[in-house]
Amino acid sequence: MSVAEPGLLARLIEAGVTPALPRRDARYVRALNGLGAVLALQSIVYLPLFGAGLPSTLPLLLLNAIMLFGWVSLPFINARGHTDAARWVALVTAVIQVGGVSVLCGRDTWVHLYFVGGIAFAFAVFPRSRPRGLATYALVCTTCFFLIQFGLERPLLDLPPWVSTAMKLSSVTGLVVFVALVSALAYREILRADDEAEAQYQRSERLLSSILPPSVAERLKGGPQTIADGVPASTILFADIVGFTALSQTVGPTELVRMLDDIFRRFDALVAHHGLEKIKTIGDAYMAASGVPDPCPNHVERAAGLALAMVDEMERLRERYPGLQLRIGLHTGPLVAGVIGTSKFAYDVWGDTVNTASRMESHGIPGRIQVSREVRDAVRDRYRFEARGRIEVKGKGEQEVYLLLGPADGN
Repeated sequence: MSVAEPGLLARLIEAGVTPALPRRDARYVRALNGLGAVLALQSIVYLPLFGAGLPSTLPLLLLNAIMLFGWVSLPFINARGHTDAARWVALVTAVIQVGGVSVLCGRDTWVHLYFVGGIAFAFAVFPRSRPRGLATYALVCTTCFFLIQFGLERPLLDLPPWVSTAMKLSSVTGLVVFVALVSALAYREILRADDEAEAQYQRSERLLSSILPPSVAERLKGGPQTIADGVPASTILFADIVGFTALSQTVGPTELVRMLDDIFRRFDALVAHHGLEKIKTIGDAYMAASGVPDPCPNHVERAAGLALAMVDEMERLRERYPGLQLRIGLHTGPLVAGVIGTSKFAYDVWGDTVNTASRMESHGIPGRIQVSREVRDAVRDRYRFEARGRIEVKGKGEQEVYLLLGPADGN
């Protein structure tokens, strides 16, 4: 289904709004284009009125026709990237048109009231990065209003009474419409800004939740703090892709990263399914924790189920990535979990439980899940194990270890 082309008015309002233009500046460009279109339309409305009063209204007709080109030119100037120039063209056009008509017709036609609307116009078209321009705009409009209101003695033209009355009515009507449109544009941009802020907030929330556990993220949003929680019982899983280092010597960097991303995305989905918390990846190693930051009574069982699912997933991927196997280690016990630092922070875990789980993996067997005796004892009635005996574990001495085989019969 094809997307409909935007209408002429929409294209005029969007003139000069490019991807390179900051969003908060874009709304002021749109306002300038939109209000310029409104003032151009009002100038067109005046042409029949001035034409009907010829010959006495000929100067008004010519002035209005010439100034019409000033309002029409705004979107084209913006489209060329000269947004500041467009603002000053609008000011000059307004001063000449409103001031000229007021001098020719007198203040009793109330045309000079448009200078009051010009102050609102200034706030609608100048971003806060241009405070001097906004102040100049407002000062010029205010000065012109008072000069005409208190300094103009009599008009230069002798107009028919019906023309003066019609101009008075059209001035009031036009000013009300103009102020209403300025308010509508301002409200539209406020809503647009609110939508953008909400979208940005939701993106930030999704990004934060992908980096930190939700409960930890909520605590950090309360203010800068160091989070360090003692966790009395948790299970840590380490997984390493055996054969990946050798494979990295034979494939290009793009293919290597794509392959690792494919594997880890699958692991991420399994972690979420089994209710664990992904801690981090280091090269081709993957680390997850069960029972943190929110405690759960079956943290060991969850970790064991994840480990078996990861091995099965890796087996399914061997046709796509031949030569790769997964080596996993599990250990359970107390640890410390938290967030430290102020930049590039991440949720992490520390303690002997983490170190032991890492040793279970590094001293394990490719394609198998090696666990400590503590893990075996915690879930021995729900899973089957194969005793591997006692092995020398770096930094830990001799340890009794087991290989996790699968769920026990009936589970």
